[in-house]
Amino acid sequence: MLSPASSGDPVVVTGFGVVSSIGVGAESFWQAVQEGRTSAGPVRSFNTTGLRNHVGCEIEESLLAGYEHAVPAGLPRATRLAATAAREALSSAGLEPEDVEGLCVGTTMGDLPAVESYLGAAGAAESREAVSATLRSNFGERIAKAVGIEGPTLTIGTSCSAGNVAICRAADLIARGSSSRLLAGGADAFSLLAFIGFSRMRAMAPERCTPFAANRKGMLLGEGAAFLLLESLQSARRRGARVYAAIAGYGLSCDAHHIATPEDSGRGAATAMALALQHSGLSPEDVGYVSAHGTGTPANDLAESQACRTVFGSRLPFISSLKALLGHALGAASALEAVASVMSLRDQRLIPAWNLEDADPACGMALPLPGSPEIGQPVDVILSNAFAFGGNNSCLALRRW
Repeated sequence: MLSPASSGDPVVVTGFGVVSSIGVGAESFWQAVQEGRTSAGPVRSFNTTGLRNHVGCEIEESLLAGYEHAVPAGLPRATRLAATAAREALSSAGLEPEDVEGLCVGTTMGDLPAVESYLGAAGAAESREAVSATLRSNFGERIAKAVGIEGPTLTIGTSCSAGNVAICRAADLIARGSSSRLLAGGADAFSLLAFIGFSRMRAMAPERCTPFAANRKGMLLGEGAAFLLLESLQSARRRGARVYAAIAGYGLSCDAHHIATPEDSGRGAATAMALALQHSGLSPEDVGYVSAHGTGTPANDLAESQACRTVFGSRLPFISSLKALLGHALGAASALEAVASVMSLRDQRLIPAWNLEDADPACGMALPLPGSPEIGQPVDVILSNAFAFGGNNSCLALRRW
């Protein structure tokens, strides 16, 4: 694995785009993050009668329809969300689709929600999985076509770490000299299959997500899309682009402990974080903030906390999770968190630990509470974590420019 930091020409972020349940457009999204706006509410996409859970984080159509970069309705929902975020990323970077050499996207479900109405809640699981695999396989191609990008596309399917892995792969391609400009991110739409699955696993909270809280009861399902415009520093300088952050490096690991449950010690997550630091040429002391995977499930938050203690020892950086506001947007989650991390570095403002009335002492994390002086803490390096089913762990290291 080649680290971007090992290239003579750094990989930098020159644009970003966001479609989220708390705000459509990166600046609207970032303002909502700082204000603590949440989108949690009764599920509208389908009937939840007979299920244990009834609350999710969905994107209101009115937010999407009026947005200046929105792709017109008619495309499958996940493709539409992704294409809208991708168009904003291009615009913010001052580029046209023909200026980009390709696209890397991560997803969990692809465009499966577009056909779920035909299959129904009682449809055979085998049929749903077959359709899901088919729709994932050319997801990137559909997004590129909707946006007008003609270069190669790559679709990553590592579940909830997919957005991060897509960004890591794009950064690697640029660092190797295979490309100079790529769009990279993740997208997933609200899915009946995912909702039923997490509900039956008893992994979802009844009303809200409270990462690292003593009384946390689980995750909420969300949806969204986010993309970064990545390019070599040489390319950015040649065209006079604004640089928002640098991809310092990344770490990937797979502990293969269990299909859904993290290993108690957080060993695999710690390995990914340590590799990200190693590949970036950074030390633990350089990290000012960790954008946590932080799903709000008892096991995940505790394992991630253990991983942080393994990597950082007694000197813990600040940590919080966007999923308190957004829910878990699956393959889009880490891409949304990567954009938030870039904006955090840009504005030198941390992401508050929302929904945290009573922190879990067993986690023992340094949590920046809303309104506290820690929110304005200077930060030069952020680690953005994303962990997935099967132990697919990822950590993206971002550096202030």
